Amino acid sequence: MAFQSTRDKTPGRFYLLTSILFVSYLCVAIPLPVVPVYVTETLGLGNVWAGLAVGIAFLATIATRGYAGLGFTAFGGGFVLVRILFGHLPDRLGGLPVAVCQWP
Repeated sequence: MAFQSTRDKTPGRFYLLTSILFVSYLCVAIPLPVVPVYVTETLGLGNVWAGLAVGIAFLATIATRGYAGLGFTAFGGGFVLVRILFGHLPDRLGGLPVAVCQWP
């Protein structure tokens, strides 16, 4: 009986997961330097309000982290992914008429 070698998929999956995590953290972190500038220059508010805006984003991340972890543990990653992508679909589609009415 000949020995068949099979390719190990673990490194490929590891690189894919690392890339997805990098992009997701990048999407969360990209607006953080812009928010204080927008609050102080465009809205004309002070530095305290700019710090509060960044702090609220940080607080929202901390507050939802446990809920997300519990969902992954209890229901699995597939369920949570589908819920994130399609769970608020009626809310997203509800803004469609407003967007169409605003079209020039």
